[in-house]
Amino acid sequence: MLSAATEVRFLPAPNYNGAPGALTVRALDDTYAGPASDTSGGSEVRETADASINGGSSAIAGTTATLGTSINPVNDDPVFTASGPYNIDENSSAGSVVGDVEANDGEAGFSTPHLIFTEVMFDPQSSDADWEWIEVYNAASDSVDLSGWVLDDINTTAAAAANIANGTIAAGGTAILYNADDVAAADFQAAWGGGLNLIAVSGWSALPLNNAGDTFSLWQSFADYSGDHTTHANAVVTLAYDKDNNGWPEIDGAGASVYLTDLATDPNSGSNWALSTVGVAGPIGGAAIQSSTAGTNSGLDVGSPGGSHASEGVSYSIVSNANPDGDGSAAFSIDRITGVITVNDAGDLDYESNTSLTITVRADDGTSVTDTDVTIDLNPLNDNNPV
Repeated sequence: MLSAATEVRFLPAPNYNGAPGALTVRALDDTYAGPASDTSGGSEVRETADASINGGSSAIAGTTATLGTSINPVNDDPVFTASGPYNIDENSSAGSVVGDVEANDGEAGFSTPHLIFTEVMFDPQSSDADWEWIEVYNAASDSVDLSGWVLDDINTTAAAAANIANGTIAAGGTAILYNADDVAAADFQAAWGGGLNLIAVSGWSALPLNNAGDTFSLWQSFADYSGDHTTHANAVVTLAYDKDNNGWPEIDGAGASVYLTDLATDPNSGSNWALSTVGVAGPIGGAAIQSSTAGTNSGLDVGSPGGSHASEGVSYSIVSNANPDGDGSAAFSIDRITGVITVNDAGDLDYESNTSLTITVRADDGTSVTDTDVTIDLNPLNDNNPV
C-alpha cells in the first residue's frame, strides 16, 4: 500500500539498459483508512492488502493500470585492460614489437557503429553498374543492423526512402552491398562463391558508382540522410575514391576491384588501396579470384568479396609520443586496430640517455575516448667501447 505522495523508481543493475518488467497497480480511493508503507527513519515498514477484493464498495479500484519505464544505453568511456609497462632492448630496430595495449568499449550491449569500406568494385568487366558492389567491414564489438539505412553517392538526385531493407554485419565481419534490382542474390553467390553476407540495396540505378571517381556514404536512417545527399555530413562512414589519380590504383578497364591494404590506415588516402590481383590476399578474407559466369556476369571480374577480421570495438592512437633524440621522428607507432606498439625510430632507444620512455595512448570507441600513459623500459646493451 503506497500513499499518494510516494514516488516509485527503478534501480537498475550496473550497465543495465532496456525495458524492465512492468508494474501492475490498482488505485485506492479516499475511503481507505489504513496505513501506507513507510520508509522514514531509514527502515521500511511495508503495508499490504488483499487486492482480490476490489471494485464495488471496496476502496481498491476494480481496474488495473500498468507502469513501465525504459533505461537508455549510455556509451561509457573505453576501459584499458592492458597498458604495460613494457620493455625492449635499446637500439631495437624499427618495426620491433614493444607490446599490445588492449581496451574494451566500456559497456556491453552498447556500441557506436564503426564501419569501414574495405573493397569497391566500381568498374567491372561485367555489365556496369549491375555488378558493382561495395564491401563494408564492422570494426565494432557488437553487430550492426543496417535495416532502414541509406547508401548513396554524391549526386543531385536524392533517394526517396531508405534503400536497405534489412541486413546485419557481425562484429569483425563484412557485408557486400550489391545491386539487388538487377542481380539476383543466387547469381551473385554463384559468381563470387557461396557464404557471402549479401545485403541488398534497391534503387542502385540512382547511385551508380562513377568510374572516374566518386564519393559514397552510409546513413543510419532516412531522417539522417534527408537533405544531406550532397554534403554527407551526417553519414556514419564515407569513402571518396579516385581513378588513376591522387595515389589511387590505375584501373584502365581491368575489371578488378580496389581494396584497402591495411585496416589501420586512412581509407580516404589512395596510397592505401591496391588493385585486386588473382591469388593476392588483402587484410580481410582470402586471395582474390576471377569471377565465374553466372547470370549476366562475364566471368572476367577480379576481387575478393567477403571475409572477416578480429574486431576489438575500439581504435588506438598515440596522442603524445617520445622523441628524445630530437630528430622529429617519433619513437613509437601503434596499429590503429590491434593496439600493437612497435618501434618507429631506433635512435630514440638509448639506455644511456633514458632508461625508460613514456607515451600516451588513446582508445576511441567512436563516441568517447580514454587516454593512458604507457611506460616502456629500455634494456641496456653493452654497446659502448671501454674508455
